Amino acid sequence: MTDLSSSIPARHQSSTVFLFWLDRLALLFLCIYTAECAIGCSGRWISFGPLSIRMLLFGCCLLFSLPQVIRQIKDIIRLPYFWVLVAFALILAVSTFIGIQNGNNYSFLFADISSLLSFALFPGIIVTINTRERLQLVMKVLFYSTALLALVAVTLHFVIALLTTKEVVILNDWINNMALGGLAKMPTGVQRIYLRSQIFLQVSLLFGIWLLKTASSKWEKALIWVSEIVMLFAIILTYTRGFWLALGFTAVLFLIVFSRYWKHCLKCAGILALSLIVMLGASWVIYRTPCAAVAVLERFDPSLIVIMPSLPYEEPETPEDEDAFTQAAVLRSQTLAEQMRYIGEHPVFGNGLGKNLDGLRTDGKTEYMYQDMWMKTGIVGLGLFLFSCFWPTGSVIRRYFKTPKEKRKALLDWDNPFAQAIIWNFGVIGVAVTSYFNPFLTTPMGILVVLLAATAVHLTNKDYSSKGKTMEESE
Repeated sequence: MTDLSSSIPARHQSSTVFLFWLDRLALLFLCIYTAECAIGCSGRWISFGPLSIRMLLFGCCLLFSLPQVIRQIKDIIRLPYFWVLVAFALILAVSTFIGIQNGNNYSFLFADISSLLSFALFPGIIVTINTRERLQLVMKVLFYSTALLALVAVTLHFVIALLTTKEVVILNDWINNMALGGLAKMPTGVQRIYLRSQIFLQVSLLFGIWLLKTASSKWEKALIWVSEIVMLFAIILTYTRGFWLALGFTAVLFLIVFSRYWKHCLKCAGILALSLIVMLGASWVIYRTPCAAVAVLERFDPSLIVIMPSLPYEEPETPEDEDAFTQAAVLRSQTLAEQMRYIGEHPVFGNGLGKNLDGLRTDGKTEYMYQDMWMKTGIVGLGLFLFSCFWPTGSVIRRYFKTPKEKRKALLDWDNPFAQAIIWNFGVIGVAVTSYFNPFLTTPMGILVVLLAATAVHLTNKDYSSKGKTMEESE
């Protein structure tokens, strides 16, 4: 059973009861915030004037965790990662000033700040998720919420086969108006189902492999298996190569790191592969054509994959036909070239937050997130941003190699908190890989994965510290 008990030390009874319930509320709203990120896509499906549901949940998480943050502030400021985030906040302030001085669009500037503001949740998350059981609870909330979103995507895939073109357009308009994502017709005729929160699919699929080993009952195992199968098919239906690449990369890392459990990993891979074939077969039956499977192969067309900007003497050619995917590839080439030009003008401190590629883009951001950060905050801001995202991963690696060789094997035991921390950091790596092509690591969704990975590392470090003190006392 999940331990939800508070770690607040008992003082005056009234104060303890008050803080106890605040702690419970902080955990509740953090779980709701996590679920909303995993389902709510942009978080604007419900708005109250300028405030979205995600902003309100963010505020509740800050408010209810604040008393505990104040009580434990001395411990928080001793954490090196806290000061990494402070340094990043300072460079964001500098970039904001540069953006205002350069006359950058204020709405884009505010959007850049608000998307990165999620890092402010770190102290509250650290003091709220203060046990391994609570961390596992949040993992399950994320996993099952993502599975629910996947079920919606898969259901849409089969329902769309029965709809008219007009009805599909109406459905797409509704999805767009709710800022959830959108549909796009692939050359084979199948609709690409893209929902922004699907970034969690690649994270949760790995969580499921770990949860299968820790499930307490056959019913829970069955539910996890169903969720895994639905999520795998849903990630295929996104037809987003960044998702596929990240899932493949982290799956290989998973198998390498947890090679002791290779039989379990290969068993899971085999069952999921067979299940995917069955799902694609069911799609073939209802669409009367293998359009979903063939569309997967078409997404690997090299002409549609833009990784590096064109050379200065190479201008991207404008396509003569009206193929939307080809036009998108040309736009990506032009975007990269323009970003690199602005980076070359102000490489150190950037062009300021809110910088837009005027005449080319109208959304204030581009799909190439790292270049976007470099263009706006300079190499200093990009470096501190990368520190903020990968400090927990670096801590895991340092902890592993600082551990004596004869004890390293135990770190990778399936039920070891260290293993759970590794899996959370695989999630960060996966989001980071995807973010080269899709800007997720700078969103509340991506930052949430980073902060939960940092919390997992913090709990592991606390565990090691307490063991060290126990050994010293026994000696």
